[in-house]
Amino acid sequence: MTARRMFGAFLALALLSGLGLGQETKDLSLTLEESIVRALKNNLDVAAEVINPGLASASVSEARQMYMPIFQMGSIVGGK
Repeated sequence: MTARRMFGAFLALALLSGLGLGQETKDLSLTLEESIVRALKNNLDVAAEVINPGLASASVSEARQMYMPIFQMGSIVGGK
């Protein structure tokens, strides 16, 4: 039974490691600036962090507006 498990594990390992054999790899040379731009485009976490300061600023502004005084003036015309 142990030999059977060893053979199964070896077979699974051989099949999983062979999945990348049919893929071609091509060399890509990028400058530092090009690689940064590419990373910013393809990384959603970085894109979200770019938006976060604006969201935080809007939240602070909204919180400050809660405590701003509101002055209202009105008149009653034709009152009894």
